[in-house]
Amino acid sequence: MNFLVHIYINVKIYSTEEQLRVYHKQALFFTHLTAKTVPKGLHCLTLRLSTEYYSINSSTQQFPNQENLDDPNLFHYALFSDNVLATTVVVNSTVTNANEPSKHAFHIVTDKLNYAAMRMWFLVNPPEMATIQVQNIDEFTWLNESYSPVLKQ
Repeated sequence: MNFLVHIYINVKIYSTEEQLRVYHKQALFFTHLTAKTVPKGLHCLTLRLSTEYYSINSSTQQFPNQENLDDPNLFHYALFSDNVLATTVVVNSTVTNANEPSKHAFHIVTDKLNYAAMRMWFLVNPPEMATIQVQNIDEFTWLNESYSPVLKQ
């Protein structure tokens, strides 16, 4: 009986390892497929936006309505994202469906790699009458690993 249990366990381990190999191959295939099917323009969008941002004058790098950032009468949204297009969808959808777009302020927080691209996108494509602020999370010195266990990961 003990011998049969040992064989059964070995068969299960082998079967699980085979399934793992199959899933790994599928994951590699889908990753490769995704990389090939995403339009090339999206691959370099962040790089192009960053290049444009650093090539413009610092005086044109400012968003309008900055005086509204601390206005308690506005609806304030904090968006944490490194994805320019996803952030744009959220902001534009909110503004488009708002009765009073000018009463909305978006505080967008991103990482240092996407900071310039995010700023450039919203400078070139500002949402209708809403207030935008783009911040770099790496400049939040008060936000460290001791503050949040998620940051430790």
